[in-house]
Amino acid sequence: MRASLNASMITVGCFLLVPSLHGQVSMQERCARQVAKNMEATRRESPKVFATVVHYVFEWSKSRQACVMVVQYRASGNGTPMIQIVATNAVTMQPMEAYKNIFLVPESDEKQIEDATNFLFEKYSH
Repeated sequence: MRASLNASMITVGCFLLVPSLHGQVSMQERCARQVAKNMEATRRESPKVFATVVHYVFEWSKSRQACVMVVQYRASGNGTPMIQIVATNAVTMQPMEAYKNIFLVPESDEKQIEDATNFLFEKYSH
């Protein structure tokens, strides 16, 4: 009896979890298509901007109900090679929280680039 009850509780838990997981996967797929569309449009319409893209990551943010991209761009600061890191809403192409969290770090400082990217990704994608 006890084993049957435990099995029933697990079954109910799975039924409650599956729709949530399906929704998250579905939104992540939509997010991936949106990001691919944006990157292709940038490549086609703004090749100079596209050439500055070093790396990007994306994730569907359930809490923000938005597709969030964190993009690293090559930039220059006083003649020094820099990387600009910004979190963007992939649908509106606007920075998250306006221009509050945009980082400009030396291109040679891989640790700082990684830390800034991770900070933005964690802040906006969850």
